[in-house]
Amino acid sequence: MSGIVQHVMRRSPIDFSQLGAGQTMQFVIAKAVPIFSYRQANLIARYHPTGSTLTTGQYVLVTVIPEAPSPDDPTYDFVLSGTTLASAQFGTGSPFTDPTAPALVVAPFTLAGQYRNLGTHARVLVTAGQGGSAAPGRVFLSIDFGLKSE
Repeated sequence: MSGIVQHVMRRSPIDFSQLGAGQTMQFVIAKAVPIFSYRQANLIARYHPTGSTLTTGQYVLVTVIPEAPSPDDPTYDFVLSGTTLASAQFGTGSPFTDPTAPALVVAPFTLAGQYRNLGTHARVLVTAGQGGSAAPGRVFLSIDFGLKSE
C-alpha cells in the first residue's frame, strides 16, 4: 500500500486573544487540498506547547470538510456543508484534556450516509473558542494528511 504525507500547515500560531467570553472564531487553514487520488486518509494534528497559552474553557477544534472547487466558477466555495471528514480537539476544562505537553491526534477520515468516497478536495478549518471569561489564547499547531492510494 503506497501513500504520502501531505503537509497542510507547518507549526504556526493561532491567536484568538481578541475574542470575548464565550465567543468563537473560525480560520480557514487550507482550501482545495487534493485528495482525489487516495482511498484512505488520516488527519494528523499536533499541539506544540512551546509558546502556546490556553486557560480554563479555551479550546481549538481542527475540522476537515469535503469541497469540490470548480474551474468554471472559481469565485464560489463548493463545500459539502454538514459533513465532517475528520476532526481533532485540544483545550482546557471538560470535555478536553489540558495539553501541557506535546499532543497528537490521528483521526481517520470517515464518511456517513450516501457518500462512499472521500471526494476530490478537502478544506481544513480551525475553530478557536473562549471559555466563560476572556483571556489571552494562542496555540501552535501543525497539520498533515496521511494519504493512502489503496
